[in-house]
Amino acid sequence: MNTMIKRRFGRRSLVAAAILALIPRLLVAAPDIALQMVVDVAVPTVGQPVQFTVTASNIGADAANGVQVANQLPAELAIPAGMAVFPSTGTYDAATGTWAIGSMAAGASATLVIPAVVAVANQPPCSVNVARLTSPTDADTSNNRASAAVRRSATDPAWTCMHSLTSSTSRAVPRRTVSPTWFG
Repeated sequence: MNTMIKRRFGRRSLVAAAILALIPRLLVAAPDIALQMVVDVAVPTVGQPVQFTVTASNIGADAANGVQVANQLPAELAIPAGMAVFPSTGTYDAATGTWAIGSMAAGASATLVIPAVVAVANQPPCSVNVARLTSPTDADTSNNRASAAVRRSATDPAWTCMHSLTSSTSRAVPRRTVSPTWFG
């Protein structure tokens, strides 16, 4: 009887085993777009242009289609006259801040270079530029946002940028007063 079961279900068992072996690959195989951003000059002098460089990388196992990144400069920064945004792949709409990359193969990267200059008379202590993936949705959302900041001066405390970074992520940030503790 055991031989009869092997003959009758043996072929189906092999097919089932092959399908079960593919399930982890199917669950893991997906695009994963990771964003990074840097700025070339963190503390620019008055009127000095800076460049924000955004890199989108598909670190997933499969190709991604319809990749779009939103990156609108904050109100206090503007693209200088006579300069333009340069995408290595796709197009950038300065009016909406949408970088339409399109398709990205697994392992591919694309770069967006945005020139900027402070466009207000009273520059805030910190100006934060934030890029975020808007399409496609991927399983790892922890790398779908990137930011870089320019500071008014090197003497401005670093916490001003940290507060601006957390405020720009659309999360409520409670304000706290911190009292220094002296140890003697």
